[in-house]
Amino acid sequence: MKAIHQAVEAFDAAIASGDAVAADFQFHKAICKATGNPYFSSFLEFLGYHIIPRQTVRVQVSSSEEMTRYLQKVAREHHQIVTAIEARDGAAARRAMGRHLTRGRDRYANLVSTVDG
Repeated sequence: MKAIHQAVEAFDAAIASGDAVAADFQFHKAICKATGNPYFSSFLEFLGYHIIPRQTVRVQVSSSEEMTRYLQKVAREHHQIVTAIEARDGAAARRAMGRHLTRGRDRYANLVSTVDG
């Protein structure tokens, strides 16, 4: 839990800079490691930073405020995941992570459609 909390706090702190990719990846790595399943961690390492949508598609946002709002949405999802993990509610944690990954995929699709025009 300590590593997960440190990662979520690092992500929250990185929102101000607009560049939270490394902190986002660390958050996911901490959760993978906490599962105790080495395949999760090795798969995430295989995917690397490319799993973070805004890392894969460099998109221009109209303002730093827009990027802050975007990152705050991601942070809320991270906090929902952490809350479920802390409660030792596996079903809620799976749902929260599932929503986060689905929304991440949707955000990725929106970024790609924006770039492709």
